[in-house]
Amino acid sequence: MPIRDVPRRLQAIVALIDGMIEQTHGQAFDHIRGNFLYERAIERVIELIAEESETLDAVLGLRHPGAELAPVLALSEKLLDNDYRIDTYDMWQLLTRQLPALKAAIVPILTDYTFEI
Repeated sequence: MPIRDVPRRLQAIVALIDGMIEQTHGQAFDHIRGNFLYERAIERVIELIAEESETLDAVLGLRHPGAELAPVLALSEKLLDNDYRIDTYDMWQLLTRQLPALKAAIVPILTDYTFEI
């Protein structure tokens, strides 16, 4: 992947995170639990983040380790098996902790590429 694609991919991940957080902001755990649309949307966002993050680790190297992507990518791998559905508790953790942490990790990388969000 060319280095010029890194900011675009990172921006796409941030946009996915922002969109999911915006759509679920203010929602209670009980509202999201069992809600077909929320569950499928969150699963799709995870898949899209995984697609955008492909080959990023190799390009970013040791300067920006991709460990922050690990929880999201682990869920994405499970989703490739069509029988797997994300547990509601894992979904809640993703929305309230992992996605915001992932965004917080991406912003300095974008800054490193002299790219503003």
